[in-house]
Amino acid sequence: MERMTAAEEAQLVRAVREAAHHYINGDSPEDAVVKVARARDLPREHVARVVESFNVNTTLSHFQRARGPDKAAEFPTADLDKVYAKLYPETVDPPVKTAALSWAPGPESYEETQDFMSPEVPRFTDKRASRGMSEAQALETIMDDYRADAEELSREELLEATAEEIKNGNVIGWFQGRMEYGPRALGNRSIVADPRSQQHRDTLNLKIKFRESFRPFAPSVLAERAHEWFDVPIGYEDPYMLFVVNVRGDVTPLPAVTHIDGTARVQTVDGRHGRYRLLLEAFAERTGCPVLVNTSFNVRGEPIVCTPADAYGCFLRTNLDVLVLGRCVVVRDEQVDVPRHTVAPTGQFPLD
Repeated sequence: MERMTAAEEAQLVRAVREAAHHYINGDSPEDAVVKVARARDLPREHVARVVESFNVNTTLSHFQRARGPDKAAEFPTADLDKVYAKLYPETVDPPVKTAALSWAPGPESYEETQDFMSPEVPRFTDKRASRGMSEAQALETIMDDYRADAEELSREELLEATAEEIKNGNVIGWFQGRMEYGPRALGNRSIVADPRSQQHRDTLNLKIKFRESFRPFAPSVLAERAHEWFDVPIGYEDPYMLFVVNVRGDVTPLPAVTHIDGTARVQTVDGRHGRYRLLLEAFAERTGCPVLVNTSFNVRGEPIVCTPADAYGCFLRTNLDVLVLGRCVVVRDEQVDVPRHTVAPTGQFPLD
């Protein structure tokens, strides 16, 4: 099957979201896909891609909560044969093996990739290297193409250095492995900071995200300690940052992630989150606080960064202190002719 164009990928992303919405509202997985395919008049090969993506998209497992706790253990899967039978009753071919729909160009089949939350995700994606690039290649790209002063660290050095930067009040652009799929940045394309600082919320809004100062940010917390900082039961899980809970009032204040009504949209982080989990652990060891600000790696009016080049471009256009690209670290104050900005840059995309 031919690789999709960017416009086709964007259409299929919307199609999968619409199918998920129909499923939440009570349709079977097959009927949900059929509705979208008919409404969008999708070509037959694109229907197969929608089914594949619907079935492998881990974010969909969280949609079960909308259907009640008795459905929490179920995972929706659409049978391609049944979908074809409904769409093309005259002739039904066997299922077609397709590549999983992804926000970024990647390996030819889903089976060849690692889940974005696996402990080590060594592959990056880039427009010039559709089958991915190693962390060493990413470093070479940033240093050669953009003349950045970057350093490649071991994993242990990276975690220690990044946690220390956050502890010291710096804001980090954190770019790891494959891009997440879904409505939230979950630790692969994130801007992270210390949640205990009121100043960080203002800095993130006004000097990095370039948006209104009242808008709150969300916290990531070590899953086993979520109940210590938020009003949730022991064992609470929300790895996809979809639900709002109360922030506990008897612990160290978290002004950077606490909304005016005392709530926060929490992401619980466990072993599936790989290197991001290790960063939280390193920060907790230094501060006693197992929580980080986690906001998407982009500025207002622009999409989340996808490639290493996107990440470095966003780093240049904002007041991020440090860019962590895999195990490569770029520190703003060590760069030549990289200014700090006092006004929002003109974005490539219109503001909302």
